[in-house]
Amino acid sequence: MLELFIDSEFKLRQLRSCPVGEHLDGFAKRLHSAGYRRRPAQLILRGAAHLPYNAQVLGALLLAATTLFFGLSWTRGGQTPGMRAWRLQLRRTDGGPVRWPAALSRFAFAFLAWLPLGAGVLWCAIDARRRAWHDALSGTEVVLLPRS
Repeated sequence: MLELFIDSEFKLRQLRSCPVGEHLDGFAKRLHSAGYRRRPAQLILRGAAHLPYNAQVLGALLLAATTLFFGLSWTRGGQTPGMRAWRLQLRRTDGGPVRWPAALSRFAFAFLAWLPLGAGVLWCAIDARRRAWHDALSGTEVVLLPRS
């Protein structure tokens, strides 16, 4: 279906060989069925062929965005949106708010807690203070807030 929008055989091969190429054909079908014709869709698909793709760069960006999301959530109120829904809050063990060093170490240790088949996370079931490895190692705890 891409051939409806791309007139160069070289461009077609380039599009189909990129990591998202298999999805672009379905995308082109949807564009065509939705009434888009050659010119607007051609611009979209041509732009996709020239996107730089580097797995290491994308992985680093994803890690940075995830770290920033959790870091900001934990240091500004101690809650992610999901924690808010369950009335959970992350605090330091002395009851104070979480600072960046503790948030970053908790985030890093959470990866380690999942490595041995999640044993570090399941540890909270047998810990006296109900803390997982990443909480114990970073000096934080998750508390249940009262109903408001």
